[in-house]
Amino acid sequence: MAQSPIARIYASPFLRTVQTASAIAQVLGLTICLEPGLGEWLHPDWMTATPARLAPEALAAEFPIDLTYRSPAIAAYPETEADLLARTAATAQRLTATPENQLWIGHERSVFGAIAGLVGRPPLRFRVGPCVPCPISTTRAIAGIPPSWPIPCTWIRSPKPAPNISANRPVCCL
Repeated sequence: MAQSPIARIYASPFLRTVQTASAIAQVLGLTICLEPGLGEWLHPDWMTATPARLAPEALAAEFPIDLTYRSPAIAAYPETEADLLARTAATAQRLTATPENQLWIGHERSVFGAIAGLVGRPPLRFRVGPCVPCPISTTRAIAGIPPSWPIPCTWIRSPKPAPNISANRPVCCL
């Protein structure tokens, strides 16, 4: 990170991602932009209604939230896979239009959707079941019209692999 300092942090407005972003923001001396475009997939099989979230002002009482940032993204319940991919792809395109180093903190499926939006193709599949505990990857735009986004596949070692899942597996599913 020293070679590419982060200028802005975007996080899903869900508490667990704000908590993660807060620890990083405090170390870097930055604020967090709440970005619904990186929010969890509002899948009707996983929830019965739009999940309750704390208001930005309530989050700002405990975390370094940038209350001036307003995202145009809206995550509407219920959300299909196509809805999620459209939302996250549009968010990725909008955020990368700003030439600055950014940190995005989202959820497994919203991160895969954002990456798919950058590389211009949908993920091959969304895994069902145990998720990679902390997928971390970096990418840079390669100049061109449009720019290309090489996504490195980072291998991780899971301490307790789930049945039928290799202990060493790539974090990207593109």
